[in-house]
Amino acid sequence: MDKLGYRNDSKAKAKFVKLMIKYYADYGTNPKILGRGDRVKRKDEGATLFPSSKLKFGSRQIFIPEKNIFDLVTPTYFSLLENLVPGSDLMDKFLRERTKIERGVWVYYPKNNDLVKFAPEYWHRTALVMRNSTLLRDQQMKLSWLEIRKKFESTVISIAGCSVGSNIAYAIAGDIRPKHMKIADYKQYNISNANRARIHYSEFGENKARVVAENIHSNDPFMGISVFDEGINKNNVHDFIMGNKRAKDPPSDVIIEEVDDPDVKILIREIARENRIPVIMGTDIGSVAQIDLSVFHKNENLPLTTCGMSDMDLYQKRDLWKADLASRDKFLDFAFALVGKNYEMSPEFANIVNKSEPDLFAGTPQLGSTAMIVGGLVAEITARLILGFALPERMIFNKITGEGWAEGKIL
Repeated sequence: MDKLGYRNDSKAKAKFVKLMIKYYADYGTNPKILGRGDRVKRKDEGATLFPSSKLKFGSRQIFIPEKNIFDLVTPTYFSLLENLVPGSDLMDKFLRERTKIERGVWVYYPKNNDLVKFAPEYWHRTALVMRNSTLLRDQQMKLSWLEIRKKFESTVISIAGCSVGSNIAYAIAGDIRPKHMKIADYKQYNISNANRARIHYSEFGENKARVVAENIHSNDPFMGISVFDEGINKNNVHDFIMGNKRAKDPPSDVIIEEVDDPDVKILIREIARENRIPVIMGTDIGSVAQIDLSVFHKNENLPLTTCGMSDMDLYQKRDLWKADLASRDKFLDFAFALVGKNYEMSPEFANIVNKSEPDLFAGTPQLGSTAMIVGGLVAEITARLILGFALPERMIFNKITGEGWAEGKIL
């Protein structure tokens, strides 16, 4: 008998091991793309879905009322017809595949019992990027549109933290449209998050990572999204960064770090540096938006943080705060070790840091408009990083003065 309690029963053992694996891309409410064995029978009052696998859909027969059935093929078809250039290779391909496009692909959304017909993956995703993708090009302007799309689609972008990180995730999905993203957060959305995150009334109390994944999947069911709804911890950080073949989860190519926990912030950077994976962090500091970039893929000897702070000093400030978690001063000392002191450029934020007046509310104040700017900036910098641009370690934009500047080295 083996350690799992099985005696010469490889099938039972394999089934048990499979049940023990967490499949991050199957987060329960993720859309189910119907395959060849799945059938949809339309009726006046709706449609009945006959799945080929009860395990995949949870039932052998699912009724979807007419009000829950949506057809996105027609708007996609006419959008492509309107935007593709006559005589181009893409237009010629579109005309050759019209019948296939019109046939579409059914997708089932289990959370709301919705059945949606999309254009086939290639054409649906082309329609999603055709208004913006020609604005993101390599520095030498030598790569073709198709070559750039292949670069973007093959890059696995992982986002840890879904407060400001949610804005980043939506911007990356819109601008870069990779084929796979990873999203991590253990917290739930509450009312105070609504000033800086897009949240429907039904989503309060829901896990942040799941909500972000569901929103991205609502218009792109073909994107693979790994959801780490337990957040990032020492037990799953290697899966998040290095992937897990048994769970069919790919390794990360770019990591966006937006978590609150100081140990996790450092742990992500340590493993990313060891494996030569770049880390980007976006910070909203009052009216100042700041991006920090650690190009570990170019230099594995860089310090964990940008612009001169040594690892020893960073660890020391982290440990001093952990020894006195109630100390706001020690927390700020650690935070500013990561992001510097550009808060001084935002007078209201500086006023709070310097305790010029008694605190009115607990927690660190954040402007939603700055968080949205951070989301856009991180998406842009991520795209430029993938395309091979040399970028500064730190970039800052001041909403009050309209000034922008860079700090550190260009790497």
